[in-house]
Amino acid sequence: SGTDELNKLSDKIQSGAKAFLTTEYKYISMFAFLAFAALVIIYTLEPPTGNDDGDRLDGIRAGGCFLAGAALSASAGWAGMSVATDANVRTTQAADKKGLAVALRVAF
Repeated sequence: SGTDELNKLSDKIQSGAKAFLTTEYKYISMFAFLAFAALVIIYTLEPPTGNDDGDRLDGIRAGGCFLAGAALSASAGWAGMSVATDANVRTTQAADKKGLAVALRVAF
């Protein structure tokens, strides 16, 4: 039946989206850790406080904040992709069963 076919298709789409994000995040994480290391080194050697007795922990703080932001951004991306693929499945099923008008109401 159409529902079984749509469910199989939606499972493939969702697994493909997750595989894409996993691969993308693997490469982005390499860049993020390089940026983290650069921030730690730069702001430890030259604290942004402006005086000679600046706080040498500024590098760790800046790097930590960068990693926290990157992790939150990745979480938002993962959640957004999950919501988008689920919404597309619901819209497709509505279009298949009830037509374009209902599908547009589901989509928007």
